[in-house]
Amino acid sequence: AAPDSAVVAIRIAKFVFGPERVTVPPGTTIIWTNADSSPHQISVKGKALRTGIILKGQSASLTFSEPGTYEYTCPPHSSMKGTIEVQHAAWVHPRPEGWKPEYQARADALFDD
Repeated sequence: AAPDSAVVAIRIAKFVFGPERVTVPPGTTIIWTNADSSPHQISVKGKALRTGIILKGQSASLTFSEPGTYEYTCPPHSSMKGTIEVQHAAWVHPRPEGWKPEYQARADALFDD
């Protein structure tokens, strides 16, 4: 579980999710906000995760707790697709082979004020 729950905003405009793909840590809540006149809905493929209908100016959210790739669509508009990649921090930014702890201290020193 993430120490602090993250929130990521995705805008729905011109029948497109923006951004269409996000990578987040477990426990992140995704908030979709509809800027279109048309109503939209979020449905995660193969999962029992679905928002209600989102009207213009409204938002809806889902929280993603487990690592994995979540593909989603807008059921009324099947061409609208997005992906949420849920990864632990170590997987999001893996250390290169041969990484040693003293390298981090050197890197941190470069950014000290």
